Amino acid sequence: MKVIFLDIDGVMSSIRSTRMDDFSQEAVAALNTMLRNTDARIVLSTSWREIYDDKNLEYILTYNGVDANKVIGHTPILYAGIFRGKDPDIRGKEIHLWLEKHGKNASGICILDDKPQMGYMSPWLLLTKSFNGLLKSDASKGVTLLNKPFSLKDVRPF
Repeated sequence: MKVIFLDIDGVMSSIRSTRMDDFSQEAVAALNTMLRNTDARIVLSTSWREIYDDKNLEYILTYNGVDANKVIGHTPILYAGIFRGKDPDIRGKEIHLWLEKHGKNASGICILDDKPQMGYMSPWLLLTKSFNGLLKSDASKGVTLLNKPFSLKDVRPF
């Protein structure tokens, strides 16, 4: 199983978006290309999982053209609100925890995020710029990351 860890702000919607839930069509096309070419699944790592329940998140994805049936869960929330900023590698830790619990059979992963702090998970990060979000040209990089052999035992613990 191949897994895309998906952030939304700065990846699917950029700072140029007029509404928070208005995804860039270029980002949607790039994500859908990655999903189609690798048969990957989505795990939501976005901070939106603190605000919206799974049903609302799936609705937002579907509304914007992403196949919500590809979503298999979300990463755990270690710290919420203002406490998230105290640990710069928090998202990487949450991804690592999800993989330990649910991703033992993950054969490839790609982290789509606009924040570079992922700790030991950084080799699997496809870093976007929050101004542009995910670009069509990023799709091939994501496919390459997803096709790169992955084993959880190769990830050093935090």
